[in-house]
Amino acid sequence: MRVKVSQTKDLNEIPGLVVQNLQNIVSDLKKLSDSNLNYFSINVLLEQLSEIRYKLSDIDIACEETQGFIAGYSQALQPDEESKDEEPPDEEEEKV
Repeated sequence: MRVKVSQTKDLNEIPGLVVQNLQNIVSDLKKLSDSNLNYFSINVLLEQLSEIRYKLSDIDIACEETQGFIAGYSQALQPDEESKDEEPPDEEEEKV
C-alpha cells in the first residue's frame, strides 16, 4: 500500500532536492536499461517483466513528486497574483 505524504522545506532547499531526485531517477532508469532478460524461460521472463514494471512505477512516482516540487518552487517565486491585479488608484479618484 502506498501513502502520499507532504513535506515542508525551505525554499532554498528545493533546487538541491530536485537535482538529487533527478539524479536518482536517471540512475534507476540506467539500471533498468542494463537488465539482462532471460528470453529462454517464460516464467523467469514474466517475473523479470513484473519487476521492471514495478520499478517503472516507482520511477513514475518519483517523477511526479519531483514535478510537484518544481511547480511549487516556481509558484513560490512568482509575485503574488492579487497584488498584480490591484491597480494603484487614479489621482482623480483620490481628489473626490
